[in-house]
Amino acid sequence: MTVISSTPTPIKTIGLIFNPSKIKQLRLDRAKEYARQCGLNFVFIDLERSIEEQMPFDLIVHKMSDIHGKMLNGDVNEKLKFERFLNFCTKHPHIKILDPWENVKVLLDRKSTYEMCVHASETTIVKNLFHVPKSVFLNNNQDNIKKMNISFPAICKRQKACGTGESHLMVLVPSKDYLVELQQHFELNEPVIFQEFIEHDGVLIKVYFADGQLFTFTRPSFKNKFNSIVAFNSQKMPKSFDNNKTSTLMSSVINTDISMMKNQVNHDPLQDIANHLQNQLGVTMFGFD
Repeated sequence: MTVISSTPTPIKTIGLIFNPSKIKQLRLDRAKEYARQCGLNFVFIDLERSIEEQMPFDLIVHKMSDIHGKMLNGDVNEKLKFERFLNFCTKHPHIKILDPWENVKVLLDRKSTYEMCVHASETTIVKNLFHVPKSVFLNNNQDNIKKMNISFPAICKRQKACGTGESHLMVLVPSKDYLVELQQHFELNEPVIFQEFIEHDGVLIKVYFADGQLFTFTRPSFKNKFNSIVAFNSQKMPKSFDNNKTSTLMSSVINTDISMMKNQVNHDPLQDIANHLQNQLGVTMFGFD
């Protein structure tokens, strides 16, 4: 008797370029078998060697910003990887890249991203579809800092959006009285951003967008009021409302409140926002809060 496998033969090969920690975080290694059942073959690309030798690929999904950041910090090996990737993209324009580096690199600078988001908010067909918190950009953390026209509390962060671990370090500043303490967290001549802190009752809605598909998640965040400076890493924020994992500065809402908040999320305007941002940013996959 002939046994016919229910698993379809992979018809598309997806090349993935992520660092080991991101692969573990996204559980991409565990997703390989599920992807195969969906007719997809995941291949983790090794940039230490020729990409051509690892072909064929129908699509490549990458996070080259990590490699780019290390390259800018003087890592010669990462520079070779980055150049190998760009050369491959130039030689093989028929292979779709998510997303093209020319589109991604603009988002590595928070100032340019902010300006694009503001422009997007001002050009929506639906009036007041979304609001971008007011931000002020300074050449360093002492540059006319007390004269800037921004309300407190505020969040201070580096202008560089990603590529290094330091780019994810942020500081909540309750008032101008605490500005002097920023010198503990930023280099004196380092470009920074001050962004008005929007009260959100300790609950953050994370929105992920991928080629028209919208996914939302509820995450704990900081309470509306805090009385001292708070430094944190945005990549290490708790993913759940487990009281054992959240600090006293963060939300302590109970499960019934969380369920109610999830049910109150209106996906229609979020979809409109995502569609509009995609047109403005020119990328296929992105996220916002």
